[in-house]
Parts: sequence; C-alpha cells; structure tokens
Amino acid sequence: MHDLVTHRVSLMVLQSGALRITTREEATRAAAEELRTTGCQALEELRDLVGILRDTTPGRHHDAPAGRVQAAVPDLAALVSQSESIGVPVDLVEEGDPSRASPVVGRTAYRIVQRR
Repeated sequence: MHDLVTHRVSLMVLQSGALRITTREEATRAAAEELRTTGCQALEELRDLVGILRDTTPGRHHDAPAGRVQAAVPDLAALVSQSESIGVPVDLVEEGDPSRASPVVGRTAYRIVQRR
C-alpha cells in the first residue's frame, strides 16, 4: 500500500512542479508551489510513519526509525526568533523531553508554531 500511495503522491508533486514552471499566471504558480510543498511534506511523513511501523526493535516506538539520525522536534527557538525579528511577539513554552517525540510529532509541533 505504501508504494502505491507514494507513487501517486510523487506524481502529484511532479505535475504541480511542472505546472509551476510552465504557467504564466502568478496565482496558478503560487497554488502549484503550495501543492508541491504539501505533497513533499506528505511524502516525508509517510516515509517516517512506514519506518516507525516497520521497526520492530523493542522500545523504539518513540525514536526515529532505525538508521536515521534526526532531531525529534525541529528548532522551535529559531522559528520564534524569525517571527520576533519582524515584530511578531511570541512566547515559547517547552515542556517535557523533545527527544522522546517521533519525527512526525516534531514536524507537527513545528507547523503549529509556524502557523500561529
């Protein structure tokens, strides 16, 4: 199932990238780029999820898939600094051990902070 979904989403990413390059309309170009970016994120998340499901090592369900070294939660402080540098006031409160979060949870946390 993973290969089928990955193939279909990859085709969507390629087609939206081609549309972004070939269109003359700025609104269409922006929409195609948004679609391409979202598709790339979906592929990353799918790969992470499949890696987590395939890993049968006891106690690894909270870690990155075997063979991959990756920060569980991306650098939220850098994201906050970017927002503050353009005048957006931000309060960041982090609790718990971010190393116990899966990459999927880390990216989700990043997107939540990014959209606020």
